[in-house]
Order: sequence, then structure tokens, then C-alpha cells
Amino acid sequence: MVNIAEIFNVSIPEIINGERKSEIMEKEAKKVAEAMSDYATAEKAVLLKRVKVISIIGLVALIIGLIMESICYDSMIPIYESIKGICLGLGVGALVTMVLYTTGILEKIKNKKSKQIKIVAGIGCAIMIICILVSLIVSII
Repeated sequence: MVNIAEIFNVSIPEIINGERKSEIMEKEAKKVAEAMSDYATAEKAVLLKRVKVISIIGLVALIIGLIMESICYDSMIPIYESIKGICLGLGVGALVTMVLYTTGILEKIKNKKSKQIKIVAGIGCAIMIICILVSLIVSII
């Protein structure tokens, strides 16, 4: 065994274990681990940025809606009530979205059937926009 170890320039434990421990392999493994760590850090930063944006939008909308609610403005202008409702709805929607996003449910839904989810989301957004426009038109008339 000693002769074989000298010929191949390896140690006896490396022959017994059946694998060569080389510094090059350890360096490559370290580089891969660092790259994976960098990717995870970047992905976490993107997630945190999305969470911040959705939270800020929801908080601002809720504050505006609650201020409008607390003013108790005897609205002769129905658009005031519509704006208040939109703000409160946006705030609650942001809260629900944050719960679904941070628990991972939103990602699971997204990964299941991407094309179908996009179609349903598009139809839902279109219905919501139509409802908002109709409520604004009715409140003006």
C-alpha cells in the first residue's frame, strides 16, 4: 500500500476511503457554497423589498381610509365614500396579500398552474377595475 500511495502521490487513508482529498476540490466546494449563499441573500433581499412595498402601500391606504372614516364628513359627494372604500379595501387587500406571501401559500399557488393562475388573476383584476369604474360613474350621476 505504501508503494501504491507513493506512486499515485496520495495518502494511505485516501486509498482506504477510496477518494482523493484535494485542496482544489475543497476550494471548488467552497466557491459553490459561497455562490449559493450569495444567491440566497439576494433572493431574501428581493423578498424583503416586496414585503416593504406592499406593507407601505397597505398602511398608507388604511391610514387614509381611517382618517376619512373618522372625519365623519357628511358627504354630499358620493365619490368621497368611494375613495374611502377603495382605501380601506386596498389596505385589507395588502394585509391578506402579505399573509399569503409570507406564509408561502402565494408561491405554492403560483407554481401549481402558472398559466391558469395568470388568466384568473387577469380576469379578477378586470372585474375589480370595472366595479370601481361603475361605482365612480354611479356616484357621479
